[in-house]
Amino acid sequence: MRLNDIKVGTRLALSFGLVLLITVVIAGIGVWRLQTLAGETQQLTSTDNERLRASVQWRQGIDQNWIRTRAALLDPGTERLGAWNAEMTETSKGVDVARKTVERLVQSDEGRRMIADIDKAREAYRTPRADMFKRKAAGEDVAPLVDSQLKPLSDAYIRTLAKFEERQLMLYEQTRDQAVAEASRGR
Repeated sequence: MRLNDIKVGTRLALSFGLVLLITVVIAGIGVWRLQTLAGETQQLTSTDNERLRASVQWRQGIDQNWIRTRAALLDPGTERLGAWNAEMTETSKGVDVARKTVERLVQSDEGRRMIADIDKAREAYRTPRADMFKRKAAGEDVAPLVDSQLKPLSDAYIRTLAKFEERQLMLYEQTRDQAVAEASRGR
């Protein structure tokens, strides 16, 4: 059977059916690509973005409290110690919220390991810090010890937070790049 043997109406119907089939396949691929892109965009705008923001807030809160700690311990008197502690407690509440958000959103073993490293550095810093505050409240001059003993511990703690924050930024950027690549493939 040759194409010329088929009636014109039948040939037109077959041609139209073929064009319609190609259109359906193209539309299906487009919908599939859009769904993939929507999933990556959702992850980028919700999970990755929220985890990155919380990581930044966590580190910034610790930075602020280190500045307050240093100022309180270097203050020659003890009458403002309560005010300093109140401000640090208030900032710590925000830090706790950010930390819980991060812990909820971390999905990888590497992220959990980094949080464990942060916890170790935190404990290494908090115990001497609490001791210095007690000594300061008792009237002892702890100013010479702040930079020599407490600052290296604070720097180590903040460094672990900064590494974690850098990792979250890298993960955010990877997801963004995947979304851009997916959009390009979809075009």
